[in-house]
Amino acid sequence: MKIVQNYSVLKYFVNILPILVILLFTALNATPSNCETEIFKIDREFLSSNFSKCEVLEENSMRLYLSPEDNSVINPSPWFAFRKSAHKEAIYVELLYEKFEHRYHPKVSNDLINWKKIDMDNIKIEDNGKKVILTFKANSDYTYISAQEILSSAWYEIWYKTIRDIKNVTISELGSTSVGRSINKILIGNDLENPYILLIGRQHPPEITGAFALKAFIEQILDDNALSNDFLSNYNIISYPLVNPDGVDLGHWRHNLRKKDLNRDWGFFSQIETSIIYDDIRKILNDNEITKNIKNIEKILKSYLDNNDPKTKPLFVNNYTWLKGLNYISFLRDIGKHFTINKMLTFDSIKTRLDREQSLSYMEFNYMILQAYDFLKLNKNEKCSLQIGGSDQWGNIVNGTELIKRYSGKVAYGLTTPLITLANGAKMGKTETGAIWLDKNLLSSYDYWQFWRNTDDRDVIKFLKFLSFSKILFIFAISLFGTLWFFITFAKVSPCFILYSIFFNLGSKFSKTAPPMASKLSNSALH
Repeated sequence: MKIVQNYSVLKYFVNILPILVILLFTALNATPSNCETEIFKIDREFLSSNFSKCEVLEENSMRLYLSPEDNSVINPSPWFAFRKSAHKEAIYVELLYEKFEHRYHPKVSNDLINWKKIDMDNIKIEDNGKKVILTFKANSDYTYISAQEILSSAWYEIWYKTIRDIKNVTISELGSTSVGRSINKILIGNDLENPYILLIGRQHPPEITGAFALKAFIEQILDDNALSNDFLSNYNIISYPLVNPDGVDLGHWRHNLRKKDLNRDWGFFSQIETSIIYDDIRKILNDNEITKNIKNIEKILKSYLDNNDPKTKPLFVNNYTWLKGLNYISFLRDIGKHFTINKMLTFDSIKTRLDREQSLSYMEFNYMILQAYDFLKLNKNEKCSLQIGGSDQWGNIVNGTELIKRYSGKVAYGLTTPLITLANGAKMGKTETGAIWLDKNLLSSYDYWQFWRNTDDRDVIKFLKFLSFSKILFIFAISLFGTLWFFITFAKVSPCFILYSIFFNLGSKFSKTAPPMASKLSNSALH
């Protein structure tokens, strides 16, 4: 018994040892957050404060090193914020930018609410903006010094309280970051049929001007007057005022806690903040919207698939016909027993979300079971044995084939195709700008042409292979013909010269010297 107990203690110690090592290393290498002399002290022990390190120069002067949260910052916004204690003598604070230059006119406050600019007489800029010396006279009555006004998450919470009880205003917490800071949403309006205006703020922490503008706009809209009332009768507003609360409260220049630029994550949604907003925007459709979409989808598909051959004539079914009558308890007993949480967590559609610490509702988690059940019903009712989908549906399709085998003993199959991705990493889909729609009402002929005309050169060959039946040689011939037509029509160049130039260039690839008559033929062709 003692051996087992000792082993358990040892195992516990081994498990926590890496954590202890990390904590020790962090403590030994941590940058001190404050400096102190007999005259004054500087610290960063408040929200949105930031400087890299502090160095005492003399009894009345200190140096603050300023650098971004990581080396990959683009379009830098050199943020700083610190607090100084009271002092009876004049003091000097040197701001030393290690990689970038001074940008903001420093502001001061005594209460984090009322701010004013430092007098220009008290600012000395040296070394092309790499170094700034701030002078504070004796008994200065302000405490906080910052690149701009400090609008931390606490500032937003105070603001939310002032508008929360106004008519047609709903403020809700959508989720939180990995360290528990809230992502909030402001919804203004009550007519769901009206179009929505989306307002996003503070992706980058120092964007203080945008925060003030967003706040002023919302408050103006909520003002009870003829103009604002007319606006709200025609539009709804959705706003996420503080997208990056971690970066704001930590005093970052641009990034979130994971050192990611959120403005570069739309389309990828790899970060908690962007994924929370994306999930919220993907609204659940009502019954009328679903019915309308079903009719439109069926209409479009029939234009491509419908025919009079009884062997190939498509059959359109709606899974709601069998899902609407499901008994939840019976469904869990008969179908749910064939699914294990362990295996469901291994599928990319689930695993990716969890790895990114994105929120995942039970409705979304349960989706794969319902899709598998659809395959089972189609196999039973319509003898459907093959399900086709994009590669992102692989897990759901496999679940369906396994459910059919376990439930009925029959064999079913799945066929997936790769998702079409662009050179920049984004996928070609309905959520992306420039999506190719099958519905002519959603995509004009002109926009269709412009999409392919503006396609990235890196994607052209891939799209030709994926989306055309043409051989590369044929494509080359068409391109060559188009080039010839352009030069003959617009450049007024002799076709003889063009053709000779082509064959001459090709021939030169196979001979060490050009034909002796090349210059004469070229000249005569030109004339």
